[in-house]
Amino acid sequence: MKNTTLCYIENPTGEYLMLHRVKKENDCNHDKWIGVGGKFEDGESPEECVLRETLEETGLTLTDYRYRGIVTFVSDRWETEYMHLFAASGRTATRACWGGSIGIGWRPCPSGRGTASFWSCCGGRCRSSP
Repeated sequence: MKNTTLCYIENPTGEYLMLHRVKKENDCNHDKWIGVGGKFEDGESPEECVLRETLEETGLTLTDYRYRGIVTFVSDRWETEYMHLFAASGRTATRACWGGSIGIGWRPCPSGRGTASFWSCCGGRCRSSP
């Protein structure tokens, strides 16, 4: 079993900061646009993990975020995963590590409705490209 976090960071225009997964081999999210997050380190809480992963992957420090729940994934191909889901709207930039780079950027909600609610926006894990 593994614990992970996933955070959907929304900007004031209703777009979400998404990562395009293309580098890792055997990645169940390969070539998909997903939110920010990753695996827990030993002894880390969900909040500590999402803050660390967001800083590492984007250079942003979250200032306004909410825990939205836990999603359990069971598969015969991958280890069982407990994904701690967050939504965020406040952040500060501590470094510009992704400006203009390919593979990360603000994307419209895949449903096109632009709502701040992840579940009503995406209805699931946002597995398809927007």
